[in-house]
Amino acid sequence: NFAEQNLELNIGWSWVSFFADDSRFSNLTATLNSLELTNGDAVKSQSQFVNREDGIWQGNLATFDIAKMYKVKLAKKNNLRLKGSEIDPANFTLAIAGKATINDTAKWNWLPFPIHRNIALQEALAFYNAANGDVIKDQFSFAIYDVNSGWRGTLNYLESGQGYMLKSSNQQTFRYPNTDVLRKTVGTKSVAKTNTDNATNFAQYSSTMSIVAEVISDDSFTKVVVYDANSVIRGIADITEIDGKKYSFITAFSNKTETLKFVLANDNEELDIKKNFTFINNEVLGDFSNPIQLSSTALSTDSFVLSDAILYPNPFTNQITLDLSNETVKISKIEIFNTIGASLITKRNNLSQKTTINTSQLANGIYLIRLTDTSGKFAIKKMIKE
Repeated sequence: NFAEQNLELNIGWSWVSFFADDSRFSNLTATLNSLELTNGDAVKSQSQFVNREDGIWQGNLATFDIAKMYKVKLAKKNNLRLKGSEIDPANFTLAIAGKATINDTAKWNWLPFPIHRNIALQEALAFYNAANGDVIKDQFSFAIYDVNSGWRGTLNYLESGQGYMLKSSNQQTFRYPNTDVLRKTVGTKSVAKTNTDNATNFAQYSSTMSIVAEVISDDSFTKVVVYDANSVIRGIADITEIDGKKYSFITAFSNKTETLKFVLANDNEELDIKKNFTFINNEVLGDFSNPIQLSSTALSTDSFVLSDAILYPNPFTNQITLDLSNETVKISKIEIFNTIGASLITKRNNLSQKTTINTSQLANGIYLIRLTDTSGKFAIKKMIKE
């Protein structure tokens, strides 16, 4: 069957697959000729790459293959329009790399999804021989396999046009279910979007790390947020109750190996639990049976607790008041960040009990207020400007 495909390409990275076998695939330059390109743009397969330099593509990737997944990096948002024969899943097989010996490690595979519809993960991988700890991820979410529970995580559907990575323990030949079976499942469930509200910002990062965490807290936290050393958000995931426990499946984003930290959050506040980790590309931290533990009771003496009354009003308009009349801590610095961690206002406090911060220049929205005391301990509060 003839098919047309429109791929929306992010500013930054996009993980893509093809279901339309375009006649231009034999020439990468011709395939991408309609895009608005910039020096520094790049395309990668699992084993080859090209970079845009001096107006031409430089590298060893010269063609596209419908049996491969690609990562595309662009400085400008683009749409890639393709047309050609639609792939028949019944005739499409993939060689999946896995452990060569019992002592070997599981292998990552760049997995295309050349199907012109969205399919529930459990159905799409019905013919995949999964082992405990196997992982499948797209650009913004992931799922991990547990022998007792099946696939768990934030990735619930494979979506047309998206590319995936599969960490497999078992070497095997894999195929997707045939077209007739897939058509019967179309429309039976609403598609779960994998992109978060921060996807536009996360697309700038080339690498991801998958984290399975158990949240131990009596408080009403609803999310786990990952920050870097500059308070820029590097990941955010909901906290979900499964079998009486609170889990969070977190995708962290970075372009390098670095130290990141976990914060528990809800709509009104954030709590730094003083737990850091090292970001390593494609690493998997924890699994469903043995998740890492994020506890709100495991705070060190580097943090302090503030009452809800000291920052007001919330929501605010043109100013925020910091009132320490009933607090023993001495605040030396007040900082206001937006939700992607950019610092907008910094004010040094002369240790007075009441301080006013002018917020008239801030746009309406959600902000994070970080209060640092004289010993370097800090707390973070979330506030809304209306």
